[in-house]
Amino acid sequence: MTEYYIFLRGINVGGHHKVPMAELRELLGQMGYEKVKTFLASGNVRLEADDTGQKELEETLSRAIENKFAFPVPVICRSSERMQKLFRENAYAREKEDKKIKWLVTFLKNDVQVHPETEETEGFSLVYKAPDLVCGVLDLEKSGSPDAMKVLEKAYGKEITSRTWQTLQKMRS
Repeated sequence: MTEYYIFLRGINVGGHHKVPMAELRELLGQMGYEKVKTFLASGNVRLEADDTGQKELEETLSRAIENKFAFPVPVICRSSERMQKLFRENAYAREKEDKKIKWLVTFLKNDVQVHPETEETEGFSLVYKAPDLVCGVLDLEKSGSPDAMKVLEKAYGKEITSRTWQTLQKMRS
């Protein structure tokens, strides 16, 4: 069995695309996944699955969730091994931490070997790029509103999802 971190995009936002975490855990358990644990209501899951591969797991979960909840839900998976590497490398080690600063990790559905130029907006900048993710810093005091996703979607497309470093740390424990 391999441990995976699962990220669902666009659920439970503004009363749309509701996916109750208890129902999601039940579905995943019925599908044979083990040690299923959810974090927050934004679609963060850690579980153990047969090592069938990340892409196959993403497709299987996306289909099952759409069948259960009657709307498509993009799913991005990362192995625990990949996440542990992210935690060890800690792109934010030199960044200033403040409650008005959000550290965003954006997971890319498909690996990007050449990163497009990502324009920066006032209050948002990238600090790290890898083929499967980018890390950015959002200063809410400067930006007023989090337009970071618009910048990221322009550069990487809509098959991405972001989580705060704080959320990832909660999933880690």
